[in-house]
Amino acid sequence: MLERNIRYLQIAFNNDITSAARIIPQLPKNERILIEAGTPFIKKEGFAGIRAIAFLWKGAVVADLKTADGAAREVELAYGAGAIAATVLGSAPIETINIFIERCRQLEMDSMIDMIGVDDPLKIMLKLKKN
Repeated sequence: MLERNIRYLQIAFNNDITSAARIIPQLPKNERILIEAGTPFIKKEGFAGIRAIAFLWKGAVVADLKTADGAAREVELAYGAGAIAATVLGSAPIETINIFIERCRQLEMDSMIDMIGVDDPLKIMLKLKKN
């Protein structure tokens, strides 16, 4: 899991596996670099694309799923593909976000909430289950 008090550089890949395969080997090996399989990348390449990034990058891989429903299953698919973290939409139902966070916790993954389009992120955060 990611360290809470360490800053990371997250590099997102949003095109295809060809561009990722060209760039990732040129990156310096550093545990503070996160490689993100972006949402457009995942839509194009699927979970096999996440698996390919995890093969190319031996460090942390983030799956930008932007989950809106099917939380537990999406987390399991990302985990099985080699991701150590995944995203859920802050605009998803609170129950979905809670299930997503819990399943990530069970698999020892980091859960990230994408607050894109959310007017009051604190309002969402206050509704979440407290573990």
